[in-house]
Amino acid sequence: GQLNGIGIEVQEKNGQVVAAEEFTSLFDEYAHKGYRTILVGTALPYGQVLEGKVEICRSYPWGCARLGLVNQASAHVIRAMSYWTDPWSQFVYDRVWPRMQYDPVTSRFKATKRDMTDVVTHPPTNTFAVFHLLVPHYPYIFDEKGEFCGAQAAIYEYGNANGYERNLHGLDRLVGEIVATLKQAGRFDDAMILFTADHSYRSH
Repeated sequence: GQLNGIGIEVQEKNGQVVAAEEFTSLFDEYAHKGYRTILVGTALPYGQVLEGKVEICRSYPWGCARLGLVNQASAHVIRAMSYWTDPWSQFVYDRVWPRMQYDPVTSRFKATKRDMTDVVTHPPTNTFAVFHLLVPHYPYIFDEKGEFCGAQAAIYEYGNANGYERNLHGLDRLVGEIVATLKQAGRFDDAMILFTADHSYRSH
């Protein structure tokens, strides 16, 4: 492949640009070697981009939606309370929403961790896996242990160095836990795992 003028990789065949779905990917290479291929990611439509190129693919959306119908409905109700005029609704909103607004990010972080743990403990040893996490991207809502730091300590300010470092510590701990899980399962020497984090390929 080569990079065009705006930094996007292109592949050519017989002088013609090859469509993205025809690209040779890492998953193709490992599938041809007999590996089972898995991707767990966030924010990008990996299933569409890699259709037919990866055996198992799970991508969590990024945004305000919470996981699960009941959770989504409750979030809409609590958010609507900010416009209601009775004092009880305002009381509930002021105490519930500061925590609830960060639930989509924390729930996706936990779900991704659960998926990664399943991948490194259950599938065959001849597995090639790619894990993409948004942290240490803002909002900076994790502490050094990878737990929610609380609404008062949360920072939604792009470029905040302290918040970024705090999220980074949380990510580092998560990677360490995955490595420890691999070793406990006796799969560390056989593992073929690629970690990516923060922005998508468009920015970094």
